[in-house]
Amino acid sequence: MGCFGRKKKGITSPTTDEAINTNRRCRDLIYLILFAVFWGGMLYVAYLAFKRGKPERLEYAIDSYGNLCGVNNNWDGTGGPDLTSKTKLYYLNPLELLNPNTVTTAKAICVEECPGAADLCGITQFPCRNATQYRCPYYRTAEHGLYGTITLGDTDNQGNYFDAYWSRLTTTTLTTAQCGIDLPGYPDKFKSAFMADPNNPTCGEYLQFTSQYPGKGPCYPVLVATVDHLNRCFPSFEPALLSQVATSSGLAVYKSNSSLFSSSFSSAGDRLQRYIADIHKGILIILVSGLAAGMFLSLIWMVLLRFCAGIMAWASVLTVNIFCAACTLLAFLKSGILGTDSFGALGSRTASQLSALESTDASDRKAWLIIAYIMAAATLLLILFTLLMMRRIKIAVACIKVASQAVSTMPSLFFFPILPFLMTVCLIVYWVVVAGYLYSAGTIVAKTTSGSAATALTISGLYDTPPSGASPPPPSPPPPPHPAGAAPLSDASCANNPSCYYDTDWDKQLQYLFIYHFFGLLWTNQFIVGFGYVVIAGAVAHFYWSRGEKSKMPRFPVALALKRAILFHLGSVAIGSFVVAIIQFIRFVLAYLEKKSKMAQAKAGVAGAFVKYLMCCVNCFMWYLEKVMKFINK
Repeated sequence: MGCFGRKKKGITSPTTDEAINTNRRCRDLIYLILFAVFWGGMLYVAYLAFKRGKPERLEYAIDSYGNLCGVNNNWDGTGGPDLTSKTKLYYLNPLELLNPNTVTTAKAICVEECPGAADLCGITQFPCRNATQYRCPYYRTAEHGLYGTITLGDTDNQGNYFDAYWSRLTTTTLTTAQCGIDLPGYPDKFKSAFMADPNNPTCGEYLQFTSQYPGKGPCYPVLVATVDHLNRCFPSFEPALLSQVATSSGLAVYKSNSSLFSSSFSSAGDRLQRYIADIHKGILIILVSGLAAGMFLSLIWMVLLRFCAGIMAWASVLTVNIFCAACTLLAFLKSGILGTDSFGALGSRTASQLSALESTDASDRKAWLIIAYIMAAATLLLILFTLLMMRRIKIAVACIKVASQAVSTMPSLFFFPILPFLMTVCLIVYWVVVAGYLYSAGTIVAKTTSGSAATALTISGLYDTPPSGASPPPPSPPPPPHPAGAAPLSDASCANNPSCYYDTDWDKQLQYLFIYHFFGLLWTNQFIVGFGYVVIAGAVAHFYWSRGEKSKMPRFPVALALKRAILFHLGSVAIGSFVVAIIQFIRFVLAYLEKKSKMAQAKAGVAGAFVKYLMCCVNCFMWYLEKVMKFINK
């Protein structure tokens, strides 16, 4: 008997009491205990994440000195530096972002606001004499050994972490010998704009002059306006500036903002950080607009199925067929087989609009012709399949109607999906919060790169003639020493090393904890899905065996099914969800390995193609196995 179809002669349907076993016992208890123990481990992971995590690392960036912007740092044990007001990361020399070898190690500081057009020291503003057109490294880590030699003003209240002291360079007490003046290394183009006597400048005048040359320090010009994105000041390069970017080493230079961002700031770790940070900041919008709206629309869909099941089913089938036929006609029109005169019956206006879609390129027409024939064959097969499956479609519509009757007989079944929905929402929120804390629990460490900073980029407009291999730009100044008179800095040696940068490092424990936490998401999500299946199946079983007669059903069938699922079947749900979670986890691992090995596969030639074929076969098999297990669980 299916969907209350005709009952065969001689066969008596069992009563509700005979069909539904009321003498139950708890099944698969050991798996339920394992699930509970596993969640004990999940809570321990959450404890470690909240204990070690610093979620502000998801929102703010790390500067070149190991400090986190936007917070009160305490890495040196003295309660500082306090960068609470400086939430943006600014790259002092934007040309370093155009050099593939120096993107990672580009020197950056934390600032309150990203420099805009008002602060610009562009190629049309040279020479730049306004102090607002420069940004400097923190005074405590000033280049050329300037710390302690400059007189700061009363308004320079940021002390050791002041970054706008270009105008104060003339107050330095460094002698000309200590300053390392190298006048022959620079052209005469702008010397008179900075030096009273270009042949005998003071140390301060010389340092103000060299600051206009990107990378020469001790301060850096604001060459381009910047845009605040994820609390990072990304430069907005103009074509006129890019045309004057020159190098003596023939480096490949990023020519656009899009390639700069996608190539340098789109690693797996960067993307994960952005995803988690976005979810943390937009969790309320996600819950209200995404989840709540989705639940509301789902309820509307169920109401429509209740009263318009047949109309919706047939309308869906008809819409798919019409859409495929329309795509086929469009392909023939693009190929030129169907002229606009074929659509004269639709009106002149419609025909003129369709004529605009017709392709004029011969190669395009040939491609569209192939697509048209393929679409025609697919559409014909779809129409034939629809005609052959008419009886099956009628049965499916009848089943939908019966399901709607079950919902109307048991109104509480209409609202039960809200329970697993809320459980899933709580799981996702919990998982994201813990994952955010876990991701931010790493240690800020110094790392080195093999890329060389010696091949620096410069602006040809700063020189009398563009630098070439025979006339390179002046060399970069030597790394400054530790700031004189300051406590030993754990960050100074790395910040002054052109091949060193700071990043967050995950130890092995954190990596294993995240894998455990991720598998917990898969298992628990499938557990919630399986729990919903069991409850709905138990409630619908009463409706099915009582043949829809409400008098033969329990007073609260959904509540009774919920009680029985909790008391007797959670162990079965746990083992079924565990198997599906294992398969899903294997699929994620395979996808990760395939992505990591793409480059190696491309270089391996035939062997790489064979490996790619095997990976596709394994992924297909795992996908099929997952579908089978989900079907069995249902």
